[in-house]
Amino acid sequence: MTRQMQCVQRYFGIEEPLEMIHLVVDYGTLVKDDKTASAYSESCAEYFCRNHQICYCTHQDMQSLRYHAHLLIDPIGYLDGKVLDVNLENMNRFCEYLSGLFRISVRLL
Repeated sequence: MTRQMQCVQRYFGIEEPLEMIHLVVDYGTLVKDDKTASAYSESCAEYFCRNHQICYCTHQDMQSLRYHAHLLIDPIGYLDGKVLDVNLENMNRFCEYLSGLFRISVRLL
């Protein structure tokens, strides 16, 4: 997977691979089962997959039993070669997207 992401980066002229972006979305007490957690994680990934390669997984924390998703995102867009900027403004947009989907307030920690 990471090799393919690096190939996209090289295609757009980036010789030294950029680090993948790793985001964690914690569902808190909102999600109580595997099926819902998986569906929510897919929705999180859909936000970025329009122009970025992404790999994600969902699991339950062994201590708190809360579900969360890990998103591994190639920072280089596969359509246009633009770098995904994970600045505060863009991450707040992601939170707004999630808030609309989940119908709860989502914020950065």
